[in-house]
Amino acid sequence: MVTRMVARLAALVMALAAPVTANSLDKEVVRRPIRAATPRIVRCYERQLAATPSLAGTVVVDFTIAVSGRVTAATGTGMDDTVAHCVARVIRTLRFPPPPATIRVMYPFTFGR
Repeated sequence: MVTRMVARLAALVMALAAPVTANSLDKEVVRRPIRAATPRIVRCYERQLAATPSLAGTVVVDFTIAVSGRVTAATGTGMDDTVAHCVARVIRTLRFPPPPATIRVMYPFTFGR
């Protein structure tokens, strides 16, 4: 029961901000796959939240979308290395609509109470 409540709280407190792209890619095109992956991203935070109840802050993932739509590189930095690396791993698994050219995206994820 407590685990479910923590999961719901974590899901409510993750904020998806606007991505910053190096090219003129529609931000909604980037947001859709990330929204679909929100449960997996929240789990990254929940695992560390169990060990550190006061954990809150922002993780920024810098990633590259190739013309195939696959993520070719992703690195995360921010509030907690374990959460940042986990979120970057999730982003690496995502598929996006193929852009006309390789695109670099910086996407902030804010976690907190």
